[in-house]
This record gives sequence, structure tokens and C-alpha cells, in this order.
Amino acid sequence: MRIPILAALCVAAGLVTDAAAGATRVAALDLVDTEQHLSAAESRLLGDALRRTCRNTLPADRYLIMTRDNVLQLLPPGQGMADCAGDCAVETGRNLGARYVLTGDVIPLGGELRVTLGLYDSDTANLVGSRQARGRSVADLERSMVMETTTLLMTLEGAAPDQYDLDREVQRRLAEAHDGRSRTNWILTGATAAAASVAVYFHLQAEGAYDDHVAATTASAAQSTWDDYQQGANLRSAALGVASGLLLWRLGRMFTGPDAADIRDTVVRERRVSATVLPRDGRLTVVASLEVAF
Repeated sequence: MRIPILAALCVAAGLVTDAAAGATRVAALDLVDTEQHLSAAESRLLGDALRRTCRNTLPADRYLIMTRDNVLQLLPPGQGMADCAGDCAVETGRNLGARYVLTGDVIPLGGELRVTLGLYDSDTANLVGSRQARGRSVADLERSMVMETTTLLMTLEGAAPDQYDLDREVQRRLAEAHDGRSRTNWILTGATAAAASVAVYFHLQAEGAYDDHVAATTASAAQSTWDDYQQGANLRSAALGVASGLLLWRLGRMFTGPDAADIRDTVVRERRVSATVLPRDGRLTVVASLEVAF
């Protein structure tokens, strides 16, 4: 029994090897952070996010995503993953046997960190595309990098957007919408209470003027107090109208809210079409990519 099982394992291993051999290699290098704006752990986290996005976006039967350990083992002695970009990245890709190389260069600008992402074709030394991610925190930067990397990889044949990334972006926007609604609801509640207080104030003013009108002993005093009563009653009605409108608005918001499906459609529309400007033959060429709907 051991011999057939061993033979089967060998055949399976051979099939996996053949599939891997025919797949296009993609290497995502660690971020280039020469001024060390990120810690080693943060840089490693963001580099892993690039590789994870490559795996989730590119079909496994056509693209082999090199792991970080694989890349480190194949690099020349003394060279790290984050030691070069641009033309050096193309040479690194050739040394690794990778057709495509994904790099990221960290740049601080305007109180936030930006990462310039570049996708290079090692065979032609061509810049396939470039995107820029940005964020004030590492979490925001990671989220932006995943989205921009997904868009960048869509230029490759057979690529499909990362479903998990889409769902996470929808949940983020849904949470932001709920937070915004909560703040607005508190404002509406406070404004309603303020308008009701104003209405009570003018009601008391009108009641006092009416009592003075009843007690007036002269025609001029009666007319003056009546005018005061009319003014107070009108202002009371206006304040009650405002308070009622605000209350109805607040009650209406209890039965409506942000819809996940609508937010999802919005995200898909925003990411459906992207354009990359590439230098080709001394000219700037706009390469547009159409993303499939989720």
C-alpha cells in the first residue's frame, strides 16, 4: 500500500511543480523607506499587504506570487528587498526570475505618508503602471495601498479585484456613514430642544401680555398689550413650527439609514475605470483599464 500512495504523492507534486513552472512569477518587494518613517514591523506589515493583495487579485493558476522568504533566499548576498527601486527593481526581478516586480517608495508630504507604487516588467524593463497611496496612520496607509495595488494589478491579464478588500471598504464607509448619522442625530435633538424652549419662552410672554391686556384700563394700554400678545403668539407659532419640523426630521431618520448595497455600488463605480499615464516612445500615453463588476 505504501508504494501506490508514494507514487500518487510524487505525481501530485509533479503536477504542482509543472503548474508553478508555467505560472508567471510576481515579486512584491518591501517598501523603500530610506528616512525610516516606518518601524521595521510597520514596513513588514505593509510589504505583506502588497503580497497578499497580489495573491488575492491575480489568479493562482497563472501567477506565482513569491513569498518574502523566497525573495530573500534568491537575492544576491548583501542585498535587501528594500535596497532599490526603478531600474534596480527591474534587475532584481531578473535575478529572481520574476516577470513582474512591485515596489513601493515611502515619501512624507503634508503631514501624511505617501507610498509611490510601481509595477515593472522585468522582460522589457517597462514601467507597467504607477499609483500613489496615502494615509495619516499606518492603518489608513495600508487600506489605501491595498486599493491602489488592486487597481494597478488590473492592468495584468486575468486579474480580478480582491473581494475581501471590497467588503472591507464597504464596511469602512458604512461605519463612517453611521458615525455621521449619529452626530447629526445629536445635533437635531439639541436643535429640537432649543426650538421647543424658545416656543415655551414666547408662550409665557404672550400669556403675560394677554393678562396685561385684560387688566388694561385705557384704550392705548389695551392696544399696546394686545400688540405684544400678537407678537408673542406669532413668535411662539414660528418656534413651534421649527421644533415640529426638526422633530419630524429626527423621527424620519430612525427608519432610514445608509444601505450597504448602495455603498457597494458606489465603491464599484469609483473603482471600475482607472487610467495610468505611461511614457512610451517619447510620448505620454494614457492606458485605461476597466475593472469587472463585483
